[in-house]
Amino acid sequence: MKNILNFTILSICLFLCSCGSSSNTTNKQERVFDSLVEYLRSVPGVRVNGNGNKARVQITRGMHNATSRGATPLFVLEGQKIGKTLRDAMQVIDHNEIKRVRVLNSGEATIRFGINGSNGAIEFFMKK
Repeated sequence: MKNILNFTILSICLFLCSCGSSSNTTNKQERVFDSLVEYLRSVPGVRVNGNGNKARVQITRGMHNATSRGATPLFVLEGQKIGKTLRDAMQVIDHNEIKRVRVLNSGEATIRFGINGSNGAIEFFMKK
């Protein structure tokens, strides 16, 4: 009986963590961006402070606002972890080739990427 109760509670927690707190942003053809930083500033749920590869990126969506903890999200390119700094992302991602971006809250990112996603994730999908 205790195992069933534990399983039920775990299932409910996983369900609630993955419920609708991600957002997708598609790159609009008419919009041209000078850098990845500028592109990220246009993504709903993302806050960028500063400029260049020293800019700080934070996820602002969901109940637990990452900006209040000063946490940085995980950067992901088509399912592969890139790193936890904007500099890591800038070395790999060509901002002119971004097809869409998905912002994941900490619960959903942790489920998909483990402890590295505990501060949320920004996942990039590139044009083919």
